Amino acid sequence: MTFIIFLIWTVLLACSKKDGPLAIFKKISEIHLFGGSQNEEAQAVVATQDGGYLVLANTQSSDGDITGKTTEDYDLWLLKFDANHELLWQKIIGHANNDKGNSIIPTPDGGWLIAGSTQDAQPNQNNITQVWLVKIDSQAQLLWEKTYGYAGVDVAYDILATTDGGFLVSGIIDVTASNGAGNTKSKAQKHAGGDYWVLKVDAAGNLQWSRYFGGSYTDTAQDALALSDGSFLILGTSDSEDVDISKNKGTYDLWLLRISADGTMLWEKSFGGTQIDEGVKMQLISSSEVMLVGTTRSTDLDAAQNKGGADVWVLTLDIEGAVLREKTYGGSSFDTATSLNKTTNGHYLITGNSRSADYDLTQNQGYSDAWVFTIDRQGALQWQVSVGGPQLDTANDAALLDDGTLVVVGTSNSSFSEAQYNNGFSDVLIFTLQ
Repeated sequence: MTFIIFLIWTVLLACSKKDGPLAIFKKISEIHLFGGSQNEEAQAVVATQDGGYLVLANTQSSDGDITGKTTEDYDLWLLKFDANHELLWQKIIGHANNDKGNSIIPTPDGGWLIAGSTQDAQPNQNNITQVWLVKIDSQAQLLWEKTYGYAGVDVAYDILATTDGGFLVSGIIDVTASNGAGNTKSKAQKHAGGDYWVLKVDAAGNLQWSRYFGGSYTDTAQDALALSDGSFLILGTSDSEDVDISKNKGTYDLWLLRISADGTMLWEKSFGGTQIDEGVKMQLISSSEVMLVGTTRSTDLDAAQNKGGADVWVLTLDIEGAVLREKTYGGSSFDTATSLNKTTNGHYLITGNSRSADYDLTQNQGYSDAWVFTIDRQGALQWQVSVGGPQLDTANDAALLDDGTLVVVGTSNSSFSEAQYNNGFSDVLIFTLQ
């Protein structure tokens, strides 16, 4: 309890008078750990129509807080909470091998669609990893599931609804293992290694087309965004410098594609310096501007203002990919970004992880903390707080509830108090700010 009181005091200090009315979150109202004796991780959280929220997690345990599971392979784990933050139900979805969820969106019928990966054995294939879509109803009852992929490691990291009632899925395909398969729209030049993989499916999950983009090394798509003309932006990270990549800046770059409604590449652009730069999430600011968030370790070229080992990096582009402004956030150690969301007052909320206690940060609780902060449209830092214990703690996503409460989810190796003792190697971390 002493630690919780100290943590609340830290938040109050972070929301001091200099922040004015923009400091909308004043205290931590809840901190919870959920898990068993193995590893658990929360990947996403979405607000629900009843004022509560649904957490998408992955679990390796078959004990502790986990019910309905008997094996220690990874399964998808859903936790539904009401508006009072009480757990209403939980659901395990998976097969005999490792299955993970990375992204979840609501569907028009009141259910949910989850994108991730599965190692469920296919005929004549030995536990390969494939893109996995899971459709559930409002109570997490399985309606259907679909797999897409080949002989290597193919994973979905993001899914979005399209105007025709279908969905766009983005992630990675092992083009070497697929022997060039995965492009249904053209006979594109065969790549090597891992590529961005974009799949268009209908409302029932039936594949309509798929395309891969990249070069000879590793290219991983993390997020997709629909534009008003029917085209899509695809954001991720690339360390290739050939085939589809024309102007690589360094070791790894933020790599942004614009593709047409049928998957044809319209243009591509790389952003970064000579070190490692990664793209994570996007949000439209207006019909003509888009905000990208990622992580940079560079101190030159496009990212010259690095404060330490790694910084959160935010770029604002016009709709054709020209940089309008960019800014880094962090301290003298390693600080990374994981999600980007709009707030009700027109600002942008970023979750991430931090090992710093200086520059943009005022506190570090241990090895690595969950870090949450907001910026305005111009990139000015408005509010920030670090939450964590003595070990590794991360924030992966956040959702704003109807009553103004912010729910943040991630993973924790720490114990916060006798009442919040870590169950195993890592637990699902959920904390709320009001």
